[in-house]
Amino acid sequence: MQSVVASEVLYYPSPDSEGEEITIPNVFKAAVVEEEEITFPIYEEQETIVQVPYVSFDANGDEVTKYKDEIRKIQLEVDSYKEVKRVVKPELLSNLYEFSYNVLFNKLAELFPEDKIEKL
Repeated sequence: MQSVVASEVLYYPSPDSEGEEITIPNVFKAAVVEEEEITFPIYEEQETIVQVPYVSFDANGDEVTKYKDEIRKIQLEVDSYKEVKRVVKPELLSNLYEFSYNVLFNKLAELFPEDKIEKL
């Protein structure tokens, strides 16, 4: 693949210099993930007794709320463990263009003085 911009550039640091040839790479690599320690919970299934209301009728035909015991299985957090994972940087997801521009600016600042890089 050929570049739209020439990769070989003549840079003149001062008006009376002879210039120096600088090669600008066509592709820049940037870290888009960072390592982060994440806590994962460990669950255990336990049985509990829960009182569940229901409507019944008494001898006179009136509504009466009664309760019955019901066994339910619930997940309780009993422990946790930590693991280091690689996650995508949040600022990258929010604004990809700004992130790319900053990477490009920093890479060009390694080759040229920052005050000579024009921001458009």
